[in-house]
Amino acid sequence: MADAAGKFFQKAEKMRVAYGFKRAMAQVPARHVRSVRSAICGLVCLRNYYYLLRGEKPMFPDMQEKIASILQRNGLPAPVEFDCYEWQYEW
Repeated sequence: MADAAGKFFQKAEKMRVAYGFKRAMAQVPARHVRSVRSAICGLVCLRNYYYLLRGEKPMFPDMQEKIASILQRNGLPAPVEFDCYEWQYEW
């Protein structure tokens, strides 16, 4: 009986989802802004870059790590803080 229930139920674990990184980009030295945008566009298309920048699309933890790494390589001090955070269930 317990095995059958396992098929229909998942653990209700929360993850911290970030929105936007305009404030972080404002701290990047001007000479590195183009390379940051190019590196992030290597992860997502240009349209999604702007959606992520403005906080119109969520950044899940794996994307947060990638973007934070790019920002740190280009002069932003650690830890990188995104504009807003929200807790969501991981389904």
